[in-house]
Amino acid sequence: MRSLLALSHTGGLGGAELALLELLIALQGAGWDGHCVVPAPGEMAAALERRGIGVSVVPSQGWATSRTTPGAVASGSASNLQVIPQTLLAVPRLVSVLRRVRPDVVLSNTITSPLGALAAKAVRLPHVVYAHEYGVADHGMLFFLGFDRSMRILSRLSPVFLANSQATSTFFSAALSRPVAVVPYAMSLAPRRHDPLPARPPELRALVLGRVTEAKNQLECVRAVAVARASKTPVRLRLVGSGDEGYRQRLLDEAASLGIAEVVEHQGHVEDASVEYDAAHVVIVPSRREAFGRVTVEAMLRSRPVIAAASGASTELVQPGRSGLLYDPGRPESLADALTTMWADWDDARAWSQHAYEVATTSFTEERTVAAFERAVTGG
Repeated sequence: MRSLLALSHTGGLGGAELALLELLIALQGAGWDGHCVVPAPGEMAAALERRGIGVSVVPSQGWATSRTTPGAVASGSASNLQVIPQTLLAVPRLVSVLRRVRPDVVLSNTITSPLGALAAKAVRLPHVVYAHEYGVADHGMLFFLGFDRSMRILSRLSPVFLANSQATSTFFSAALSRPVAVVPYAMSLAPRRHDPLPARPPELRALVLGRVTEAKNQLECVRAVAVARASKTPVRLRLVGSGDEGYRQRLLDEAASLGIAEVVEHQGHVEDASVEYDAAHVVIVPSRREAFGRVTVEAMLRSRPVIAAASGASTELVQPGRSGLLYDPGRPESLADALTTMWADWDDARAWSQHAYEVATTSFTEERTVAAFERAVTGG
């Protein structure tokens, strides 16, 4: 039996952690023995244990943080470099776990920590990086040794580098001058519902789901709704997600200044996003640098078309005129045109919802994930 030890950089269940959980479940079904190391007990550990996947806790810090984290300062500063020794102190503990579990392969589910690479090197095990983000370009991460230097170190310590989309693969292939294989998400934990759009409703309900931050670009959606409504497209916008309170207030203030406060609403974090997808007619993904787009695929698995900014991995996921539409990022009027097109051609929109479901259910499966992983990691 082949075995994998994976490192999760958080103990929560965000998008990258869900993707790792789905990968471990898929590999388990294909005969792999999986084990996961988390930095703290939490939702991730509980979800793994429920599925019979071994868990170890090794407290650690990475070599990057968000620029919005209180106290975050420039790369290479003395306060940031103090984190590096703290990371190194976790290496012996992880080495001890590796010697106990004895995996065939070690995988780090992030580019924000060298811990797995260093420990795998110490016990002469092959190390794999699975990149789910660009780092600086999408999340504005601050790498304490600098992004380029950190990635060069990680690349030297990792015989295999994986990415979650062709867009991410292209980015890291260019940055590292090496091949980067794509391992698509299994999306096995995302609820599915084959329920195409109904007959044309009185208004178009648009949903934006995700963290409320400037990087996610919800402000563009607010402005687009104002333009669309000025052209008599009766669109209503629902923003769902927690995040930056200052940016959330900016969104509501912008809606008020544009005279559309009554058709723009915000809801904080929800436990079951399926209810939100089902209540919407279209999901908007306005991020200008989407590394994958889990929300896009979740929407398609609920039979909802997607209108996305034509950038990053969104161009891989959305087939214009078949499962949704793409618009020019940075141009609210382009998004407004897409909303108006969908409203005017409702029969087409209903067909998009059908096709979106078909594409998502066939493109994202455990079988495809396992095949891509084994091809890249074992040559199988």
